[in-house]
Amino acid sequence: MRLVCNHGITHICLDVTDIDAEYERLKAAGMPFHCPPQGVEGGIRATYGRDPDGNVVELLEVRDTENPISLKVG
Repeated sequence: MRLVCNHGITHICLDVTDIDAEYERLKAAGMPFHCPPQGVEGGIRATYGRDPDGNVVELLEVRDTENPISLKVG
């Protein structure tokens, strides 16, 4: 398994619109997660898991469209 402190790409972040549904879908498919989706300030919810090769995959949902990191348009 690749450590996240190694050089190079250590994880990928996927912007999702329903983090709970994606978490349950991927968990049912066998993806191990560090924890269920957690909320933080600014309407952000996130969780981290690992793909079959051990790469870290972050699921990120930004519910507050006024948040500067929101990728939602319109």
